[in-house]
Amino acid sequence: MVNDGSPDNTEEIAQRWEQKDKRFQYLLKPNGGLASARNYGIARCKGEYVVALDSDDMLVSTYLEKSLAVLQNNPKAGAVTTHLQCFGASDFVWKPEGGNIVSFLAANQAAAGSMFRKKIWDEVGGYDESERTGFEDWDFWILMTAKGWVIDCIPENLFLYRRKEGSMLDVSMKNYDKILQFYIDKHQKLYQQHLGDVIIYKNRQVLNLQDKLIYHERLLKNLEKSFFFKALRFLLYKFGKL
Repeated sequence: MVNDGSPDNTEEIAQRWEQKDKRFQYLLKPNGGLASARNYGIARCKGEYVVALDSDDMLVSTYLEKSLAVLQNNPKAGAVTTHLQCFGASDFVWKPEGGNIVSFLAANQAAAGSMFRKKIWDEVGGYDESERTGFEDWDFWILMTAKGWVIDCIPENLFLYRRKEGSMLDVSMKNYDKILQFYIDKHQKLYQQHLGDVIIYKNRQVLNLQDKLIYHERLLKNLEKSFFFKALRFLLYKFGKL
């Protein structure tokens, strides 16, 4: 448990858990940002696998078991993401796909709390602490997949992400173009090397979205012609709802 300069009673609560269960370890450091806190904690980890869990997020009870099984059965996977259920200020599901270096140059395709092999953190030098406006995990996945690792995906909502108004994610989304430019400049050689594949990947995503929209449009048109829809319209009209 890393306390990155929190002004509340985090220390009291963390020390209480440390006394309850010796597997817990409490670490206090001056505020240095999210990437700094992750690096500080992971550097002191003794395990083979890592999951970075922010204090306001949660894991479904089977998250660790299922993620560990994927990494143990797929030696080419450096990490495993899952689908992410947002709750709090907004309620929706994000479905990252995982993938290789091309996938991650095109977009972030893994949840920040994805399980990964600690040895890869050592290989890439950890999270970049110079970028403090957000998406430090995206940069970490780029560094990982650039080493030849792939990131697998469990298509289940196993990670629960709390959305709050004015959160760091909201700030990051407002500065998305700036952050993207930072990573493009940082990984310029990788973007130049894989530019063609990245463009093809993005085009496939757009075409897939268009196919889904066309499918839903056809579905609605067929539904409108159905007896059920006509009957529903009649009932709504009869009871003054339409």
